[in-house]
Amino acid sequence: TIFTRNGPQGNQWRKGEVDFQSTLSYKLIFEGIVGNSWEGDIALDDIQLFYGNCPQTTNECTFEYGLCDGWEKGTDGDFEWSRGRNGSTPSGTPTVDHTYSSPMGYFLFVDPTGRSQGDEAHLVSSSYTGNQPRCLRFWYHLYGTGQGTLLIEQKPEIGRTKIIWTKSNNQDNIWRQVRVTIPPLVDLSTYRIRIIGIVGSRPTGDMAIDDILNIEGECPDSEVCTFEEDLCNWINGQNGVVDDFDWLRNSGSTPSAGTGPSIDHTLGTSNGMYLYIEASDTANKDTIAWLISEHYDPGPHCLVFWYHLYGRDIGALNVYSRIGTSKPQLEFSLTGDHGDQWRMGTVSVNIGAEFYFIIEGTHGGSYLGDIAIDDLLVLRNSQCEVSTTTTTTTAAITTLGLDTSLSCNFENDICKWTHDLTISGKWSRRQGQTNALQYDHTLQTEDGWFIDTSDLKSNQTARLISTMISITNRGLCFRFWYRAFGSKQGKLNLLQRISNQQNTTLIYSNYQFILEGIVGNKFTDLDNIAIDDITTNEGPCSTQKFCDFESQDICGYVHYLSGNFNWTP
Repeated sequence: TIFTRNGPQGNQWRKGEVDFQSTLSYKLIFEGIVGNSWEGDIALDDIQLFYGNCPQTTNECTFEYGLCDGWEKGTDGDFEWSRGRNGSTPSGTPTVDHTYSSPMGYFLFVDPTGRSQGDEAHLVSSSYTGNQPRCLRFWYHLYGTGQGTLLIEQKPEIGRTKIIWTKSNNQDNIWRQVRVTIPPLVDLSTYRIRIIGIVGSRPTGDMAIDDILNIEGECPDSEVCTFEEDLCNWINGQNGVVDDFDWLRNSGSTPSAGTGPSIDHTLGTSNGMYLYIEASDTANKDTIAWLISEHYDPGPHCLVFWYHLYGRDIGALNVYSRIGTSKPQLEFSLTGDHGDQWRMGTVSVNIGAEFYFIIEGTHGGSYLGDIAIDDLLVLRNSQCEVSTTTTTTTAAITTLGLDTSLSCNFENDICKWTHDLTISGKWSRRQGQTNALQYDHTLQTEDGWFIDTSDLKSNQTARLISTMISITNRGLCFRFWYRAFGSKQGKLNLLQRISNQQNTTLIYSNYQFILEGIVGNKFTDLDNIAIDDITTNEGPCSTQKFCDFESQDICGYVHYLSGNFNWTP
């Protein structure tokens, strides 16, 4: 046996990979073993076989096969972290891992049996050079009074150890996420990251960790969950305990005609992913599906999301806030058919205790009741200031992206960008108007804001300059939406300026950005360039899923030399 899974793995497709080798000719056999009842379907799809090892697609360590590359059991502790699953810990909790939410999934835990208060178990990373920050993210389960303390430390090769994060005692019987930035070192020396579990005074519960991700760069304050890869920090509620069925990931149309979206909101294509509730299943009217967020600290928070309510028998889309196991508080509710279009919803809360969000989809009673959601974003220490709007299935779709010092939708101001005061022209921030651009890109309404060159005269130039930003060796993807119209458009340039140098060069990434609008011979007020929705992400821009032949390299396609003539753009 080279690969095995058993038990429930959730109602979604998961990717399986395994490296193997043989000196003899061989066949591969996929074996499915029937369970105890009809509720045990197993499915396979998209089998591929490659020579060599499987490509590493993630840096996340799930402990499904033991410790991962880049982590080892430390020698400075009193004992070692143990690897186990449901039933391995003395307390019997956690009953499921975080990776698969399954009793068959693995995690690491501190076994306090025979240990004394204050004994430590160490998990240690590889050695890193301290010239760049790193983002460490993992899920932890800390349950029981007097259980102990969980620490994250930065241990330099030379110098004092620094405590980055700590959490003690009972944190409820749930998996929680920690996300911390490991700072660079002043002397640029090397260091290791240590995750330490310390035995408490009455360790009657558990201390466990799972799904460690350790990448270069600072942790973003807020991330949009696009569902392109997974559910991010959201989880489906446990069927039969808090709800009746699950939200499902999907791309393209839902199985039933006359309900659900045909494209996602993130990419605006049939290839993009979103979540939806399938109303064609055997669920009865008013049965519910819960999508549950991670837990948030007290204070103001803004939840932004996109929803799609299309179908004759739509039930309800509700958003709740909840403290612990108290009664959920309704914050947002919609029912009925709202058309075949994506609409934006927002929820503002200011709660004085730790809480979480619940997004609830309610079955409407027939197959014409598919409800979909996409692009979830929770802004901490913020109140929502964006009004609800819609995008049709043919409109330009806003990709929210990561919230960085470069991000700006111009709804309140020009964010952390500044005007270049050394030249005579200046970008104007404005709303839609009848004699020019009638709507912005963010809200797709005349109430939304953007910047344009409408106040410039012929042959004038305007420049908007970003703050300085540190870009890692992974690079940066810079996105923005633009519109150029009129009879004599000028030029729109994206430039870089390294440090505080005065010379600029045309680029598509690097340290400081300048958006330059040059007006040509302006005959009418319609001669204009507009910009909206600047977003970024670390790493390269995602590969195009379609080609509109606007780029000079025709999306990477090449003319075939054996043809008689070439296609003409």
